[in-house]
Amino acid sequence: MKPSTILYRARKLIPDEEHWVQGTLYDHSVPGLPRYCMVGAVGAAARDVIAQGRMPRQYLRRIIKELRPAMWNDAPGRTWEEVDAALLSAARLARSEGQ
Repeated sequence: MKPSTILYRARKLIPDEEHWVQGTLYDHSVPGLPRYCMVGAVGAAARDVIAQGRMPRQYLRRIIKELRPAMWNDAPGRTWEEVDAALLSAARLARSEGQ
């Protein structure tokens, strides 16, 4: 699976602020309301292709200019809109490079 596909899938896992979380990769404590941080969503979207999970994060790093995307996701003041934009930009970058 191409990194762009994984990143688009990850974005769909966090369609709004209610499905986004900080401080943990994911939170499934509320039935029917899975919540993910940016990195957790990428991992969940990669599912059986964990070996490719690192490449999508490389695109995220290029967009957010941070070596640790989880730290960027968890930064105080970070918004869901910023996370959504980063995932979309990373997916578009990957696709533009044939990935």
